Amino acid sequence: MSFKHSVHRISWVPIIACIAAGLFMIALFFIVGFHVFFEKMPLFLIECGLAGLFIYFGLFLWYQRLKKQPIHYNDEWITVDGDGHRIYWNEIESVQFSNVGGMKTTTIVPKKQCYKILKQRMERHNLQKVYAFYWFYLERPKQLHDQIIQQWYHAHNNNTNHQLK
Repeated sequence: MSFKHSVHRISWVPIIACIAAGLFMIALFFIVGFHVFFEKMPLFLIECGLAGLFIYFGLFLWYQRLKKQPIHYNDEWITVDGDGHRIYWNEIESVQFSNVGGMKTTTIVPKKQCYKILKQRMERHNLQKVYAFYWFYLERPKQLHDQIIQQWYHAHNNNTNHQLK
């Protein structure tokens, strides 16, 4: 079984939703009128703060979509962060799905005996114990999860171990 090089970026849905929510709050400010908000200054400050946070988060996600590397994988490895760090399939202990409070994630757990190798390869002092892909942020998250699971099972069942570097 061979998979093509698959790429999954941050989805446009949370970007557009956050920016739209922030702009809606600003529009609400103009529609309701200045005098209503200025009479209740705490309400005005809270609304401006929330609008700013929504717009900032939407622009931040857009920046991440443009500048950071997407999640991609092939027959040998998968990238686990936006900096392009790779984990080979034989270095993965498990791939898990979790749904906690409605936030679905695909979690990759590296093998404990590979921590030292991963730490050197990723040039990090503190290595993450797990790598989570939050479905809310990704394009085609179910497809990504299914393909990661299939690729991981395929790699482990066929004992196609990549030489650890």
